[in-house]
Amino acid sequence: MAFQSGGTFVSGTPIAMSFPIGLGGQSLVLNIQSAILTFAPQMPGAVTNGVVAGVVATRDIIGALQQVAGRISTSLCTGSAFQSIATQIEQTSDIQLSGSTISNTPGSACNAISIGLGFNATEIAAPSVIAPPAPAMPNPCGDGG
Repeated sequence: MAFQSGGTFVSGTPIAMSFPIGLGGQSLVLNIQSAILTFAPQMPGAVTNGVVAGVVATRDIIGALQQVAGRISTSLCTGSAFQSIATQIEQTSDIQLSGSTISNTPGSACNAISIGLGFNATEIAAPSVIAPPAPAMPNPCGDGG
C-alpha cells in the first residue's frame, strides 16, 4: 500500500510500531499507533525530511517513563516528583485512541498524544550483522516506580 507523491515516499496503511529512544542510558520504548512513515529519497542509501507520525496512548508513555525514571534519578522512585511529571504528560493528551481507532469527539476526554518524530538518514554500510540488544540494567526503583 506504499506510494510516492511528489517524490515523497509514504508508507501507506497506518500500522502499530515500537520505537526505542535512548534516555538516560536506557531504552524508552514508544508504542506508536496508526504510524505513518514518510521521507524524501535522495542518493542511493540516503533519505531526508523523514517523519514517523502517529499517536501514543498516554498511559503507555507514563508507563515507559516509569520504567526508566529511577535510572535518571532515584528521587523519581517515590514521592510526588514522578507523579508531577505524569500529571504534566496527562495534560498534553490531545486525541482519543480506542484500539487502533483514532478520533477527536468533542466533549470526550483525550487519552493519547499526537507524535511526530523527524529524521534524516544515510546508510553507512550494507547491513551484515545485527547486534543483540544490551541487557537491561536493574531498575533502582524495584517495581518500576
